[in-house]
Amino acid sequence: MRKLYKKGRTVMGVFGILLIAFIVTVACTGPQGPAGPQGPAGPQGPAGPQGPSGSEGAAGSVGAAGAAAPTAVPAPTVIRPRSEWTVDKPATLQEVEAELENHRGEQIAYGSWGGASSAAERKGWFQPLMDKFGVSVSVDGSSNPNTKMRLMAETGNYDWSFAQGTTGTFASLGDLGLVEALDKSVVDNSGFAGALKNNAYIAGGGGLASEPIAYSTNTYPDAESAPHSMKDFFDVENFPGIRALDKRGWTWARYVTAAYWSENPSHITDTKNGLTDGTLTQDQIDEAYGYLDALKPSVDIWAASSSDCPVFLIAGEVDMCLTGNGRFSDAIIAGEPLGIAWDAGHLQSTFAQAIPAGLKEADPERFELAQLVIAWLSFPEINNQYSRYIAYSPVNTDSWPLLASVYFDDNREYLPTSPANAVSGWLIDEVWQTGVTDANSTRYFEWVGQ
Repeated sequence: MRKLYKKGRTVMGVFGILLIAFIVTVACTGPQGPAGPQGPAGPQGPAGPQGPSGSEGAAGSVGAAGAAAPTAVPAPTVIRPRSEWTVDKPATLQEVEAELENHRGEQIAYGSWGGASSAAERKGWFQPLMDKFGVSVSVDGSSNPNTKMRLMAETGNYDWSFAQGTTGTFASLGDLGLVEALDKSVVDNSGFAGALKNNAYIAGGGGLASEPIAYSTNTYPDAESAPHSMKDFFDVENFPGIRALDKRGWTWARYVTAAYWSENPSHITDTKNGLTDGTLTQDQIDEAYGYLDALKPSVDIWAASSSDCPVFLIAGEVDMCLTGNGRFSDAIIAGEPLGIAWDAGHLQSTFAQAIPAGLKEADPERFELAQLVIAWLSFPEINNQYSRYIAYSPVNTDSWPLLASVYFDDNREYLPTSPANAVSGWLIDEVWQTGVTDANSTRYFEWVGQ
């Protein structure tokens, strides 16, 4: 009997302990407990650091039933099949890159302008293309792309699969059937500048250059003495010094436009980012030659190449001239005593890529890869990489806000479409310019010789 009593006592003791534990557990594991969000037992609660009901214990800050909300899982990127790409909804960057993966190990040839431009293309575009997709682009800068593009289409000898040329020339070649039309479900150039916007033939990697006033900081050493308007270039009384003009006929638009601009600044309309497709009427061109006539006695040197102007400035033979911004920028970065009057205005022009006519039929695989590369280079985050290594802006206007990145800190001030420079730029209508250039080149060349 004593043993049964002792045994029952033991059982009752165990039962009592369990009952007490149960009561405590119930008290501590209610939705918030009778004492509100922090529970009755303070920050850690009676269940200790890990507690039975949450990371901070039963009465901790997470609460008695305090599991954290699940993290949202981002929706996967949808890669549409090629058959679903349309002109209205062209291929996305991810879709073009998925197609490029299918060309790993392939190589195509590309026509470039050579020199610093070719070097920038390799660094900004083609080395990343090789690193990411294993597609190799051999860059040839030995021939003028404008001329060779036509030659390849006419002869069927395709040394290059695609090339970079001036917008006006390539557009006119397209109208003549000498460059391939691009599949606009693959290539999206809807955000491109000027005549490149939605162009049927030209897209991809390109650049926007400008022709500002450059001057010697030895002659004009401070902001007060430096030129600040296009009129200052033609005002030899208030801005004395030797000017240089280019004697080559094809540079006519640079000087005729600048001359008209000098007396008609309101003709330059400030639109998105300061760019306007600009043209001149025949009367306006005639008026401009009157201003050029007045300047001509102060022109002591006639340049014969694009590099002459900075060379003459550095040598002290010229005080002020107009030519491509890339040449000036390189010299200034090198420490030469030159300045660029961006606020005075600068005539802008573009260049981009196309495929020679006939390649699609002669070699469909080469055409396909060239078009995919052009499509890839057209996207804003790819298009602007060229501008990290040369003082030309990207041609995709959606790339321009990206120039605020630290990657462009070293040369942002030399880019024609940087925030500070874009507002004073004037993008000439390059299709119009090409259409009238034969007659105007002849007229300018004859004027130089008079």
